[in-house]
Amino acid sequence: MGDQMRAWAYTIPGRPENVLNITNLQCPRLTSADQVLIKVTHVSILSSSLLVFDLIPNFTGRPRIPELDFAGEIVEAGKNVRSELQELGTLVFGATKPTPLQVLGFSDLRGVLTEYIVAHQKNVVVKPHNITNEEASGAAGVGCTAMQFLDYANVKPGDNVLINGASGAVGIMATQMAKHIVGPQGNVVTTSSKAKVDMVKELGADVVIDYKEHSPLHEYLASTYGERPFDAIIDCVGVQDLYVHSAGYLKKDAPFLNMGIQRPVGRDWAWSDIRIFFTAQLKNYFRPRFLGGTPRKYAFISATPEPTKLERIRQMIADGKLKYIIDSVWPFEEARAAYERFETNATRGRVVIEVQKFQSQVSNTAFKQQRLKSWQPLLTPKTVLPILFAVGIVFAPLGGLFLWASETVNEIEIDYTDCGSVTTNPQLIPSNLWSYHLGSSNTTEINVPQYYSETVTTFLDNSSNPQNLQITRCHIQFTIGVPLKPSVFIYYKLTNFYQNHRQYVKSFSQNQLNGQAVDASTADSSCSPVGHDPVSGKPYYPCGLIANSMFNDTIGQPTLVGGTPSNFVSTNIAWPADQTRYAVSSYTPDNCLPPPNWQSRYPNNSFASQADIDKIARDEHFLVWMRLSWYPTFRKLWSRYDGPDTLAAGTYQIQIDSMYPITTYGGRKSIVISGTSFLGDRNSFMGYAYIAMGCICALLGLIFLARNCFKPRKLGDHTYLNWDQSGGQRSHRQDEPGRALHMD
Repeated sequence: MGDQMRAWAYTIPGRPENVLNITNLQCPRLTSADQVLIKVTHVSILSSSLLVFDLIPNFTGRPRIPELDFAGEIVEAGKNVRSELQELGTLVFGATKPTPLQVLGFSDLRGVLTEYIVAHQKNVVVKPHNITNEEASGAAGVGCTAMQFLDYANVKPGDNVLINGASGAVGIMATQMAKHIVGPQGNVVTTSSKAKVDMVKELGADVVIDYKEHSPLHEYLASTYGERPFDAIIDCVGVQDLYVHSAGYLKKDAPFLNMGIQRPVGRDWAWSDIRIFFTAQLKNYFRPRFLGGTPRKYAFISATPEPTKLERIRQMIADGKLKYIIDSVWPFEEARAAYERFETNATRGRVVIEVQKFQSQVSNTAFKQQRLKSWQPLLTPKTVLPILFAVGIVFAPLGGLFLWASETVNEIEIDYTDCGSVTTNPQLIPSNLWSYHLGSSNTTEINVPQYYSETVTTFLDNSSNPQNLQITRCHIQFTIGVPLKPSVFIYYKLTNFYQNHRQYVKSFSQNQLNGQAVDASTADSSCSPVGHDPVSGKPYYPCGLIANSMFNDTIGQPTLVGGTPSNFVSTNIAWPADQTRYAVSSYTPDNCLPPPNWQSRYPNNSFASQADIDKIARDEHFLVWMRLSWYPTFRKLWSRYDGPDTLAAGTYQIQIDSMYPITTYGGRKSIVISGTSFLGDRNSFMGYAYIAMGCICALLGLIFLARNCFKPRKLGDHTYLNWDQSGGQRSHRQDEPGRALHMD
């Protein structure tokens, strides 16, 4: 780090794209032992910044740096900061806390849209591993505000909560937090524009109201929720009429919380907007009922980062309870364009500016710098033989234990490749196409599995069939011989499918999967030969051979004959690491197409709505498929059953929509139902490997022991020491200059 850094700053009020300029400033230095110096990597734009840009004069005349929320890495730490922030290179997120004088222009405003900042340790927390820096950059300030809302309103399980403006920065956080608090018995009602309804539903909202369709909103709320009024209303927009009429849909003594100031439409901020806002606040707080005041409790909330709230937010993110939606990520040099995008009001999530790439430094620890104490024994019979026998004695029994654990796993495998050819009465499946591995002798009578197929036009998962496809539905009946304790897993198994082919492995775009809307030429460079549509010129999303060949059979719920369907779910089937590699795409239905093999599931072979695009990055079946296998025969997880009840023994039926053309390249496809042991699913390889290693070490130990007993080597025998003289002669004299020693 040098003495100078780059920053986006302005000296006069105005629109960001008109007044912002890149400025070289002095790098900040620590002035307190409680501070950390942070290399900023990402910054999220806040709507409040636009008001400060437009209206607040700069009385100092010095450059003002905007924005508050950031993510980055620690490059220097004061001696008093807490231990988790001491290690250099630690990735963190947080928000700065400007003083009123700084906001109002009477003092220097040092925001975070710069390469380096100094922050107090209480305003910074360590970034969880399950989110990216882009996502973390928008979590601190708005997260604290959303949490302050819910704490102030004392929202409880089972409450009925309204969030106005759920698609905004604070609304996205508040919706998720509220749903986790109220639980399944509660109700989170939100408002949003029609284009963002699906996005808000994915956040956990029970009801999403299109405020344009139901205008005026307060009349719709009174007619719909008058009999079951809300326990709290959180207004992230600042709609005055919503509070004025809230007595019709908000419980008595329930809080109405506001944080927003409605942005002017089609023009810049003006001081008259501030005057109107403060007048409304005075009325809301102090006007008595007999003079037309609203008989409901009102509060305007504007929270600042607090250590306890930041830690709660960090923990919720780490637990997977919060996610953040990124609209777009802009390079540092294009910050003006990022603000223009933000001002369109058409964003779907946060607009993020990438200040610089992070490159963590190697920590100065004994382990990473290879300064740990070590021991290097001499390889003598006394040291080698005990090690060989110890490995043999330990590994062989462990291998037996692992093999036994694998054999206790109950597993059923049924090949249904040929099911489509059986279209009349159920047919017994040939014995070479199914197998049972039951770890318990207490089994019911095992019947030979049977199957048949029919042609239908509706999918098992109730997804649409706009092109009226003829779907081959396979019905399989089989026996589960023993009760299966949770967790139970359903896999699909494919054979003769080489996912390790070099061209196949490289055919994907990581930038596209990270949410970037790459163009057709960029998609071709990464995803050839499935990069873009040659007719329309639009890129495929997701592009590449891997995505295009995704397994598209639909496996239904195993149902006990005479009983109800089991509750297998398709959540938590992807690796947590994989879930962090994917982000909601910035594409729209107008500028991309689904891959060729996906297009039959969409009307006119194209995406019908933004929701069709957004759900791909959160489709765990897609995430599972994108993790490639090393071998031509592999299985991938489809769904899981986590209880609470045991899966009873008996005769089951399962339906499968068989769409995947496995026979075109000579492959086979099967369904596998498997339990688990303490080692995982059924896999005898590790047991045999441990037994083999134990036996080899024990055998080598016996051989070396016999060799040492019957023909030992005398240690330190000088007869093995020789030296070369000129001419190649050898002598046992002491070494002389110019002659080389050898050991035979």
